[in-house]
Amino acid sequence: MAGDLVPADIEKETHPWSYDGDAAPDGASPVEDGILASGCEALAFYKSIHAEKKAPYPGKWGIFLLDYALNYLAREIERHYPGKFPFPVRVAKGRKLLYFHERFHFRFDCWVLAHESVTGRPLYEDYRNSIYRCFHPEDFVYEESLANLHALRAIAREGIATYAKAFMLSQPGAYSNIIGADREEFLGRLAAQTFYGRAQIVGEPHRRPEHVQYIANSKDDRVRDFSCPVYRVIGVSASQFSVPSIALPTLSEIENRFIRAYLNGREGTRTDHRYFTIDNGQKIKGSSGFCVLLS
Repeated sequence: MAGDLVPADIEKETHPWSYDGDAAPDGASPVEDGILASGCEALAFYKSIHAEKKAPYPGKWGIFLLDYALNYLAREIERHYPGKFPFPVRVAKGRKLLYFHERFHFRFDCWVLAHESVTGRPLYEDYRNSIYRCFHPEDFVYEESLANLHALRAIAREGIATYAKAFMLSQPGAYSNIIGADREEFLGRLAAQTFYGRAQIVGEPHRRPEHVQYIANSKDDRVRDFSCPVYRVIGVSASQFSVPSIALPTLSEIENRFIRAYLNGREGTRTDHRYFTIDNGQKIKGSSGFCVLLS
């Protein structure tokens, strides 16, 4: 991903911002197309410490706020509250809205890390590969519903709650699943998916692990939040941006992490392709960028 990183402070602007009126670098359409497809993750993303060495930005992890997104939100806030907030204040409120959403992802990551240290299981990667990447943004990807609920509650004091709610309801699947949502129920389902995988997508009743109440809700959240780096990404185009957290896995990841790890695949005859026999006896052919079920 192209673009320069500038450390960001959620409470104040730490890098010069040039006001460009109401014009967006790419126009509204590419930004809104991204929101319709990927929700908040088209405007900002959280990169787990689990993936610190991976692209984008190898060696960095944390919350990444995209420049064009802040400009877009500033314009949208003006449209909903004409003349109420000056441009720098609108940018700050948009920055907080995105930060609060991504902060939930960070807090969830911390909760999972704590359980990984106890269980010795790669809970986060298993969940990302078997649930999040495969089904985002379907309604049962509860992580995104919870992130928007968290952001909606946190943004209330900023005076833009009406816009924030409308913004979330314009997003796809789980992102807009916030009306009448039972937060405790969603937390339980997210925890069940993390521990027990796909069987808990719509399982009734779902298996509720211990300590669910501490997801994004522990006593030391405020102290811990300061440990999460926040960056502003400058120079990225909305029309070229692809969401890192839901990018399709590489062929190597499919073969080594999914076929071998999740399907108990055993490699068989190799020609110009690689063939695997999986746990139900079916054969899969690995090809450049996808897998083909043969029998």
